Amino acid sequence: MANTSNRFRPYVTEPECVPGPPFPRTLPYETPPPVFRSIANNRITPSYYLGWSIEHAELLARLDPDSRWSGLAMAFSKSSIPTEWKQQCAEKWPTTRPGFFIWGLKYVLLYVTDNDKKCNIEKSMDEELMETVKKIMGMNSDPIWFLIPDV
Repeated sequence: MANTSNRFRPYVTEPECVPGPPFPRTLPYETPPPVFRSIANNRITPSYYLGWSIEHAELLARLDPDSRWSGLAMAFSKSSIPTEWKQQCAEKWPTTRPGFFIWGLKYVLLYVTDNDKKCNIEKSMDEELMETVKKIMGMNSDPIWFLIPDV
């Protein structure tokens, strides 16, 4: 008697299980990652965020020059970024909104979007829209796609 049944098949065949090269930690703006959790190079695509890595103190000083707020979260929410985003970008790009998260002890990742949806990746390639985003975020350089480790 056979130990396997014809009713069940593996999700992937053996050759598909061979892992490809690991995903890079960063990707240039012009090279967006595949959609999160899709298969690329025989690997499941990890989460990437499009943004800028900034020193915590520098971002806090820029968002709250008068030191009125108790921390970065409050300074960000009270800054002009959320308001300007709603006025200038929310209608054109309704599936995302800017944010930040602490990136180690010294850095913060100020981000615009992620690779969770194909439409967000496509919108991130709109140069005119991204110029508006850079002005809102107060950045001169192009953003970078950062690989986000599993937490």
